[in-house]
Amino acid sequence: MNFLAHNTNIRTKRTHFYSKLFFLFIILVMSIQSSVALELGDLFGKSQRPVPANILQVQDIAADPQGYTGIITVRGVLAGFSSQESDRVAIVDTREAKACKSTGCAKFYLPVRLMTKGLNKWDELNVRGELKSSNNKIFLDAESVQNLGSIK
Repeated sequence: MNFLAHNTNIRTKRTHFYSKLFFLFIILVMSIQSSVALELGDLFGKSQRPVPANILQVQDIAADPQGYTGIITVRGVLAGFSSQESDRVAIVDTREAKACKSTGCAKFYLPVRLMTKGLNKWDELNVRGELKSSNNKIFLDAESVQNLGSIK
Protein backbone atom coordinates (compact mmCIF):
# COMPACT_ATOMS: atom_id res chain seq x y z
CA MET A 1 0.00 0.00 0.00
CA ASN A 2 1.49 3.28 -0.93
CA PHE A 3 1.68 6.21 1.43
CA LEU A 4 -0.81 8.41 -0.48
CA ALA A 5 -3.53 5.71 -0.53
CA HIS A 6 -2.93 4.97 3.15
CA ASN A 7 -3.16 8.71 4.05
CA THR A 8 -6.40 9.13 2.05
CA ASN A 9 -7.88 6.07 3.75
CA ILE A 10 -7.09 7.56 7.20
CA ARG A 11 -8.68 10.89 6.19
CA THR A 12 -11.80 9.11 4.95
CA LYS A 13 -12.11 7.13 8.19
CA ARG A 14 -11.52 10.28 10.24
CA THR A 15 -14.12 12.24 8.24
CA HIS A 16 -16.59 9.38 8.63
CA PHE A 17 -15.91 9.27 12.39
CA TYR A 18 -16.42 13.04 12.77
CA SER A 19 -19.63 12.89 10.71
CA LYS A 20 -21.01 10.23 13.04
CA LEU A 21 -19.87 12.19 16.09
CA PHE A 22 -21.52 15.38 14.77
CA PHE A 23 -24.74 13.48 14.02
CA LEU A 24 -24.80 12.02 17.55
CA PHE A 25 -24.14 15.46 18.99
CA ILE A 26 -27.13 16.91 17.06
CA ILE A 27 -29.35 14.05 18.29
CA LEU A 28 -28.19 14.64 21.87
CA VAL A 29 -28.86 18.40 21.68
CA MET A 30 -32.32 17.86 20.22
CA SER A 31 -33.27 15.31 22.88
CA ILE A 32 -32.04 17.56 25.68
CA GLN A 33 -33.94 20.50 24.21
CA SER A 34 -37.12 18.40 23.99
CA SER A 35 -36.87 17.12 27.55
CA VAL A 36 -36.07 20.58 28.93
CA ALA A 37 -39.06 22.03 27.10
CA LEU A 38 -41.28 19.28 28.50
CA GLU A 39 -39.94 19.75 32.02
CA LEU A 40 -40.08 23.54 32.09
CA GLY A 41 -43.30 24.06 30.19
CA ASP A 42 -44.28 27.59 31.04
CA LEU A 43 -42.22 29.12 33.84
CA PHE A 44 -45.52 29.78 35.62
CA GLY A 45 -46.81 26.24 35.24
CA LYS A 46 -47.53 23.68 32.57
CA SER A 47 -50.48 23.56 30.22
CA GLN A 48 -51.52 27.15 30.56
CA ARG A 49 -54.56 28.19 28.56
CA PRO A 50 -53.69 30.76 25.92
CA VAL A 51 -54.82 34.27 26.78
CA PRO A 52 -56.31 36.20 23.84
CA ALA A 53 -54.84 39.65 23.20
CA ASN A 54 -58.00 41.44 24.32
CA ILE A 55 -58.00 39.81 27.78
CA LEU A 56 -55.97 41.26 30.64
CA GLN A 57 -54.32 39.31 33.44
CA VAL A 58 -54.70 40.30 37.09
CA GLN A 59 -51.08 41.49 37.20
CA ASP A 60 -51.85 43.96 34.38
CA ILE A 61 -54.41 45.60 36.67
CA ALA A 62 -51.98 45.53 39.62
CA ALA A 63 -49.38 47.40 37.56
CA ASP A 64 -51.72 50.26 36.65
CA PRO A 65 -55.20 50.12 38.24
CA GLN A 66 -56.17 53.62 37.09
CA GLY A 67 -54.98 52.92 33.55
CA TYR A 68 -58.03 50.93 32.53
CA THR A 69 -61.39 52.56 31.88
CA GLY A 70 -64.56 51.24 30.34
CA ILE A 71 -65.45 47.59 29.96
CA ILE A 72 -62.51 45.19 30.21
CA THR A 73 -62.06 41.43 30.54
CA VAL A 74 -59.67 40.08 33.14
CA ARG A 75 -58.49 36.49 33.52
CA GLY A 76 -57.68 35.21 37.00
CA VAL A 77 -58.11 32.41 39.49
CA LEU A 78 -60.76 32.57 42.19
CA ALA A 79 -58.78 32.88 45.43
CA GLY A 80 -61.57 33.32 47.95
CA PHE A 81 -64.97 34.60 48.96
CA SER A 82 -65.70 37.63 51.11
CA SER A 83 -67.07 36.84 54.54
CA GLN A 84 -68.70 40.31 54.81
CA GLU A 85 -70.26 40.65 51.34
CA SER A 86 -71.78 37.63 49.58
CA ASP A 87 -71.35 39.19 46.15
CA ARG A 88 -67.57 39.77 46.52
CA VAL A 89 -64.73 37.43 45.60
CA ALA A 90 -61.01 37.91 45.07
CA ILE A 91 -59.10 36.73 42.03
CA VAL A 92 -55.35 36.39 41.59
CA ASP A 93 -53.13 36.10 38.54
CA THR A 94 -53.31 32.59 37.08
CA ARG A 95 -49.56 32.40 36.53
CA GLU A 96 -48.87 33.40 40.11
CA ALA A 97 -51.32 30.83 41.53
CA LYS A 98 -49.72 28.09 39.43
CA ALA A 99 -46.17 29.12 40.33
CA CYS A 100 -46.68 29.06 44.09
CA LYS A 101 -49.33 26.30 43.99
CA SER A 102 -51.50 28.39 46.29
CA THR A 103 -53.98 31.22 46.02
CA GLY A 104 -52.75 32.55 49.35
CA CYS A 105 -49.35 33.85 48.28
CA ALA A 106 -50.37 36.42 45.66
CA LYS A 107 -48.91 39.90 45.74
CA PHE A 108 -52.17 41.40 44.48
CA TYR A 109 -55.78 40.33 44.95
CA LEU A 110 -58.35 41.89 42.66
CA PRO A 111 -61.74 42.24 44.39
CA VAL A 112 -64.64 41.39 42.09
CA ARG A 113 -68.32 42.09 42.63
CA LEU A 114 -70.41 39.47 40.84
CA MET A 115 -73.78 37.81 41.02
CA THR A 116 -72.66 34.44 39.62
CA LYS A 117 -73.16 31.44 41.88
CA GLY A 118 -71.60 27.99 41.71
CA LEU A 119 -67.99 29.11 41.52
CA ASN A 120 -65.26 27.32 43.42
CA LYS A 121 -61.83 28.25 44.66
CA TRP A 122 -59.22 27.55 41.96
CA ASP A 123 -61.68 28.15 39.10
CA GLU A 124 -60.05 30.13 36.31
CA LEU A 125 -62.36 32.94 35.24
CA ASN A 126 -62.70 35.47 32.47
CA VAL A 127 -64.47 38.36 34.19
CA ARG A 128 -65.96 41.10 32.01
CA GLY A 129 -66.78 44.35 33.72
CA GLU A 130 -65.64 47.79 34.74
CA LEU A 131 -63.10 48.86 37.34
CA LYS A 132 -64.76 51.00 39.99
CA SER A 133 -63.70 52.58 43.23
CA SER A 134 -65.38 52.56 46.63
CA ASN A 135 -63.77 53.97 49.78
CA ASN A 136 -60.52 54.41 47.81
CA LYS A 137 -60.47 50.69 46.99
CA ILE A 138 -60.62 49.44 43.43
CA PHE A 139 -62.81 46.49 42.46
CA LEU A 140 -64.01 44.95 39.23
CA ASP A 141 -67.78 45.26 38.87
CA ALA A 142 -68.61 42.17 36.79
CA GLU A 143 -71.30 42.14 34.16
CA SER A 144 -70.47 38.58 33.04
CA VAL A 145 -68.27 35.71 34.13
CA GLN A 146 -66.96 32.84 32.04
CA ASN A 147 -65.80 29.89 34.13
CA LEU A 148 -62.93 28.11 32.35
CA GLY A 149 -62.72 25.39 34.99
CA SER A 150 -60.35 24.51 37.77
CA ILE A 151 -56.61 24.83 37.30
CA LYS A 152 -55.85 22.55 40.21
